[in-house]
Amino acid sequence: MLTQLEQNNYQAPGPSLRWVDSNELKGLVRDRLTAMGLQQREEFVQALELEMRKAGSTLRSHLLLIGIPAKCPDELTPNEVGHLIRYFNISEPELMPVVSRVISRFSLFPENDELPQLASGLIS
Repeated sequence: MLTQLEQNNYQAPGPSLRWVDSNELKGLVRDRLTAMGLQQREEFVQALELEMRKAGSTLRSHLLLIGIPAKCPDELTPNEVGHLIRYFNISEPELMPVVSRVISRFSLFPENDELPQLASGLIS
């Protein structure tokens, strides 16, 4: 049974993105972020950074590694965020639940209607 503190901090898991084709996921994230207003896009990146820190990582620690010239998460373009999420999906799948929670919180994929179409890489 969860304590009151655990209940207040509990967040339901987001959609399962681990088995979505990484290139399609990158494009979908890029397109959705591009359609957002600048303020909401900045809030998305800040939320992703906060969740990454809670998981013991940071966005910044991955930027140079994968060739993104931004010096801090606030400088990321929608394409770079998509590229970063693609990298996590391929190389650091343990971070995908973090990404999924943020994507859910911002309703990046309304009703998850696109996800079944993208889940072509599912390994039974």
